[in-house]
Amino acid sequence: VIGSAIADGRGNWSFTTAAQSDGDKSITVRQTDVAGNTSAASLPIVVTIDTQIAAPIIESVGTDTGASSTDKITSDATLEIQGTAESGATVFVTVNNVVVGSVVADTNGQWRFTTTALNDGEKIISVTQTDVAGNASAPSLEYKMTVDTTVSPPTIDNVGTDTGVVGDRITADNTLFIQGSAEPGALVDVRIDGVSVGTVIADASGQWSLITAVQTDGTKSITAVQTDVAGNSSMPSTGYAITVDTAVLPPTITSVGCDTGVPGDRMTSE
Repeated sequence: VIGSAIADGRGNWSFTTAAQSDGDKSITVRQTDVAGNTSAASLPIVVTIDTQIAAPIIESVGTDTGASSTDKITSDATLEIQGTAESGATVFVTVNNVVVGSVVADTNGQWRFTTTALNDGEKIISVTQTDVAGNASAPSLEYKMTVDTTVSPPTIDNVGTDTGVVGDRITADNTLFIQGSAEPGALVDVRIDGVSVGTVIADASGQWSLITAVQTDGTKSITAVQTDVAGNSSMPSTGYAITVDTAVLPPTITSVGCDTGVPGDRMTSE
């Protein structure tokens, strides 16, 4: 027994309990009339008190594309966010402090939400939940994901060694040393006349270099394509033309001096 109340002239009564702990409560009442008769207990009414709620959890975000599946960089601009919450709770999804939508957790507390297409850049994702009792949670732990859907062609900065006249792009070195720039960590595919001759990873500053195998003589058109860490592949770079020239024929002597006297006897008085 937690208290009592007197029914009014119409038989109505009310009673307010002290603060109760969370959980299911089975409530019954008895009445004692003015003659002193005490009734049996009423049928119970079960009420669930729920005053607390934990923050929901983000378990995964999108498809982590590219060479690494754990670097949290993706070329997919529509992020599928999954996690757990209380059964039946409404989960509000926030990206960079803006609510982008909501979803109701299923009977197992699982939820899934797909954003509209997001612009490129780092996304800080968090969620809150409001349970069926109306309690609103604190935000979840933040989940950071970078959306990267574009990549520019790499550049070819130099092809060496330019022997002979510097700057004429003619070389006697048939193993070409090719240097350029790309996105840091990108895979650069170097091509000569449209055929891949090797790949290299750009360093943390975006610099890369590659030495080719021996090339045949002739003019070469060198291009490069990069695939960035998000998995985006670029268009080919602007072509860099260089001529490999490793052979030279002996010169010819067409005449010597003036053949005096008898023509053709290669004797001269000069």
